[in-house]
Amino acid sequence: MAEMTFDNASENRSDDDIMLVAEALNEYRSSLHAVEQLDLLKMGPGLKSLIWGLRIYVLFMVGVVVINTIQTLH
Repeated sequence: MAEMTFDNASENRSDDDIMLVAEALNEYRSSLHAVEQLDLLKMGPGLKSLIWGLRIYVLFMVGVVVINTIQTLH
């Protein structure tokens, strides 16, 4: 079995492979450009309240879990 080296690997590439890579790179570049054009949206007061409410809820539940774990271990 012949060992593949960098030199003879480039000889085995077909034009179809090169076109597929070029197409993928072009698609990547166009999507990257589209994402870079996006801007952050301002959050409304309702959404800010909801996010803060969820943060407080998570902290409360972490406290509940810690207290229950301590009580279970004693």
